[in-house]
Amino acid sequence: MSFNDSDMIYTPYSQKYKETRKKCNENFVEWIDKVEHIVIKKLHMSLLGLPDNLYMVNFEKGMPAKQMADIVIKDYLNMF
Repeated sequence: MSFNDSDMIYTPYSQKYKETRKKCNENFVEWIDKVEHIVIKKLHMSLLGLPDNLYMVNFEKGMPAKQMADIVIKDYLNMF
């Protein structure tokens, strides 16, 4: 999964980090890819360009990617 949004080409974390991973890490990479995809569609920014968040903690708690993306988007919009 990758897409081109005008000036920005999105490359999923799974392609950025191809080193050997445990299954948990693979699941996290798939989850964070979904989070980032939603955030990019809404804000036109990657997660790396936004303030840090508790991604791994929320992933391990079982938070859906959509809910995490909503938190990231809300936090960003509340900055202004």
